[in-house]
Amino acid sequence: MTHKIEVLGRDAGAETYRLAVHLPDGRVEVELPERLAGTRPSHQTVHEHLARDSRAILRAARARLEGRTPRAPYDTLTLIGEPTNAD
Repeated sequence: MTHKIEVLGRDAGAETYRLAVHLPDGRVEVELPERLAGTRPSHQTVHEHLARDSRAILRAARARLEGRTPRAPYDTLTLIGEPTNAD
């Protein structure tokens, strides 16, 4: 499986995007503040940001899974639940 990120939705109240991050050992859901893509970003701007910074987001998810704090600004990424098997 390739590493990838998919958008699951947006929490308007929390101003976060819920993402599924696919890593070699499974899939994990995370919340990422939308402000990282700019002030009140459009849907397209968020997707462009995710594409541009996907490696940093994947590293941040991996760091959280390993119990480490990711580098800023991705230290605001929050894990939701436990990883699930990709199969």
